[in-house]
Amino acid sequence: MTRRRLAVALLVTLGLAAAAGETALRAQERVRESVPLTLYQLMARAPLVLHGRIVHGAIKLVEVKVLENFRGTAPAEDIRLDFRDLNLQTAGKDQINFADGDEYVFFLSRPNFRKPTKKKENILELYHGRDGFLRLPPEGAGEVIEAVRQLASVMALPAGEQAQALRQRAQQRNALLQTTAIDELMRLQEGDRDDLDWLQRIVRDSDPGVRGRAAALMARVFQGLPAASAEQERPSLESIRERAHGDPDATVRVASVKALGSWPERDQVVPDLQAIGGSDASQDVRYEARRLLYLWGR
Repeated sequence: MTRRRLAVALLVTLGLAAAAGETALRAQERVRESVPLTLYQLMARAPLVLHGRIVHGAIKLVEVKVLENFRGTAPAEDIRLDFRDLNLQTAGKDQINFADGDEYVFFLSRPNFRKPTKKKENILELYHGRDGFLRLPPEGAGEVIEAVRQLASVMALPAGEQAQALRQRAQQRNALLQTTAIDELMRLQEGDRDDLDWLQRIVRDSDPGVRGRAAALMARVFQGLPAASAEQERPSLESIRERAHGDPDATVRVASVKALGSWPERDQVVPDLQAIGGSDASQDVRYEARRLLYLWGR
């Protein structure tokens, strides 16, 4: 083989390898984007989290005015978003569009440009694909912004202090902040009897999402209570019993029934489960009560 043919063959091989590498990288990105993340996880993993307003949305690269940096610092007060690849692979999903004047919380990262230039310094991309933005509602945006701001302050703490900070956030009157904080406490497998004092308060919160998560965390705590000292936590049992029988939201009743099933003195909750399993309006709630009774041989 001549030198020229050898060089051509080498270039072809390198080109195929590069294409294969890019294909593998895109496949990895699709897998990564398909794994759902909670708000807390998105904030913890995204290099940049900011509040921005769309200046020009109907252009090749969306122009965004940065209003606040929550985590990390944007490279400029005005940034550009490159999200076009997401609309090329919709797989039945709606096209992503940004309207002028709308405000978002953005979870962003820097593109891996082959040839970085100064002109590209303010170009960013959505972290975790379509989960990389949270549109702020015209009314009530302040609550979302405050929740993100508070969560960012928790992440700035040393790891050993974050669980206690999440407990404090879970007690504030902000449904997004509370549900996110409790979700993270559950993921970290936190929860002990000292939490029951505040949990039995927020299990009566006006937001069903908060009530259901409080019931779920109480179930975790109940599992660790020694039967000999469970009577000392009777107020917590009564608060869950109230939710299991009478909460207007079926998902909260299901979570509360599961909490009843975690109570260490089963004989104290069997009558509740029998009543709920026979009369609750929701099939899901009745099923959960009957399932527990069946497992207990009752």
